[in-house]
Amino acid sequence: MTGPGLCIWPWLKYLEKVKGIPVRPRYSFKRKPRGDGETFDVTDVECPATAAGYRLFKQREIAADLKVRCAHLHHASCIMPATSSTA
Repeated sequence: MTGPGLCIWPWLKYLEKVKGIPVRPRYSFKRKPRGDGETFDVTDVECPATAAGYRLFKQREIAADLKVRCAHLHHASCIMPATSSTA
């Protein structure tokens, strides 16, 4: 494996093994909003004809999205202007 996928593989394993967060491909579940509008009911969708390689590819896409978002959040918190209290 070369290129960007090389950086995503450890991130995917970190989420699954260390944090205990299963990274499921988007096609493998459906979500329906609950009445409160803030939470969802998640149900599994069976995909018996899906190849393992395709599943891994989709998991890596999600891990890459999460990695980029975390990097953006971290970067944004570093560049926020400092508030000074002048009396």
